[in-house]
Amino acid sequence: MPYDDTGKDVFAYTHVGPIANEKGVSRNHIIIVMKNGLNNIIEEHHQPAPEGSAHVQHYQAIIRALEMLIDRGHQNVAVMTTSDLVGNQIMGNLNVSDPLLKVLHHQVSTLRDKFEWSNIGPMDSWKFPDTQTFLLDKMTEQDNAVIDP
Repeated sequence: MPYDDTGKDVFAYTHVGPIANEKGVSRNHIIIVMKNGLNNIIEEHHQPAPEGSAHVQHYQAIIRALEMLIDRGHQNVAVMTTSDLVGNQIMGNLNVSDPLLKVLHHQVSTLRDKFEWSNIGPMDSWKFPDTQTFLLDKMTEQDNAVIDP
């Protein structure tokens, strides 16, 4: 998909990382930042990550991002994840052997079929250094935030 400067294409960046509550107890959260083709933020979202391994949580972040994009009616989407393993599994570069990850991988495939165009992959497979810096800044803001339990 060529870069769209009309703003209709949406890029979603997903991350899973710890956020501490007011008592200093950290819990992993799913962090999603959506930007349009003009590189403007259109939405930011975070929620507690489900229990499970980091890979399960990264799959859940991608699934949540895809669900949000569907709910908002977007048709051309790119989703980047900070998990190289999960991103490469979704791109087909790595096999999925874990039974639970296979279920989540299938769920991602089913959701991505609802778009006119979609691309999902690891963050470093993209050539948007300004976006990587932006997401890292957002993650730092979220990681330093105090969130109610």
